[in-house]
Amino acid sequence: MALSVTLIFVNSLWGRPSLFFDAVRSVGKAPGGEVRQPAPAA
Repeated sequence: MALSVTLIFVNSLWGRPSLFFDAVRSVGKAPGGEVRQPAPAA
């Protein structure tokens, strides 16, 4: 089951692998492009 889900995911990115890399690079960024700062420790 996991293999079939993985293959579907890979096949969906086959035409545009940049979508995957853009998604990975966007982790932790605000929608406007600013990098989110961690909350100060209490």
